[in-house]
Amino acid sequence: MYMDKLELFSNEIGGPILFLIILLAVWSMTWKGFALWKAAIVKNKWWFVALLIINTVGILEILYLFVFSKEKKEEVADTTKVVLNNVVINSEGREGEM
Repeated sequence: MYMDKLELFSNEIGGPILFLIILLAVWSMTWKGFALWKAAIVKNKWWFVALLIINTVGILEILYLFVFSKEKKEEVADTTKVVLNNVVINSEGREGEM
């Protein structure tokens, strides 16, 4: 029985199937890597966990990158702070004490 499963990849149909599986794995890992990186950069914890656990062959990852991460990016830009000599300057140019 075990040998029958191995023979699947050695016949005429098995070669293309193996190639397709490898291609799909590379495709999925590439999109997952980019999506996880972006979720980590914008500190979107729940998306990071969802993208890490759920495997959708790149579909969820592509949607996150091009649709859902846009909102978080704008929110992060609004709350950006620069700290110089204990003075906080936010993205609106207002100063405050640390």
